[in-house]
Formats: sequence, C-alpha cells, structure tokens
Amino acid sequence: MCTSGANSGQHCNLNIYDSMEFSWTCGSNTCHGWRAANANLTVATVGGDSGGPVFRILSDGRVAARGVIWGGSNAVACGTVRRPVSNCFAYVWFNDIVRILNAWNVTIKTLP
Repeated sequence: MCTSGANSGQHCNLNIYDSMEFSWTCGSNTCHGWRAANANLTVATVGGDSGGPVFRILSDGRVAARGVIWGGSNAVACGTVRRPVSNCFAYVWFNDIVRILNAWNVTIKTLP
C-alpha cells in the first residue's frame, strides 16, 4: 500500500497494522478508519499530508483507491521529505474509501 502526501511525497510498502477497523475521537465525532506503517517504522506521513490518497499499485500498473490520509502517530525522525517539517510520523491513519464514497453518495469514475 502507498500514500502520497503533499508535504512528504510518496511512501510505499505500507502494511495495515490493525487487524480490524478502529475508531478514534476527532473533535466531537467518532472517526473510523485504518492505521498503517512500513516494517522499519520510518516516515509514513507528515504534517500537511492530510487529504492525500492512500492506494495500492496493481500488478498491471493501475492503482486501486484505499482511502484518504487523516493523520499520523508515533513521531519519528523526518529524514528526507519533500518540504522541511518537524512533525513526522511512522503510522499513517486513513479513512476507508468505501466509507467516504458512501458518505458523499458518489462513485469513482475511471477512464478507459
């Protein structure tokens, strides 16, 4: 799985670390989603990446939408990221694309 954040660029080889969907408090609401990281727990997302896509690269080169970046946790050294920031995280939290599409009553249009 990969993420692509505006501040940190693309991060691939991420695995979902929670075996089930989980929830967390976001403001006065409860948000639902997933948490993922790479095996060596280096940067998976940074401040400013929220809203970026979470996707899987398919064997034929196409991509499958998995969700949208919501935030991160477990602070780590930033290393090389696109823009210098001080809030880098090993875990990326993301909302599931199906839940987002259902909430907005929309579909993803694909081109031939």
